[in-house]
Amino acid sequence: MAVSKMLGHASFVTTITVYADYITEGDGGKAAPLRRPIAGGLGTNIVPMRRPG
Repeated sequence: MAVSKMLGHASFVTTITVYADYITEGDGGKAAPLRRPIAGGLGTNIVPMRRPG
């Protein structure tokens, strides 16, 4: 659930659906390294986040 929230997914089901192909049973739950980006380059709608203080 924490990963889903960090990624901004409304539900952990979304996270599992998107990333399930990269997690196999035999590797102890570690994600497989990506061979290629699954999405295009960084978008232009990125908003920098600043911590208060």
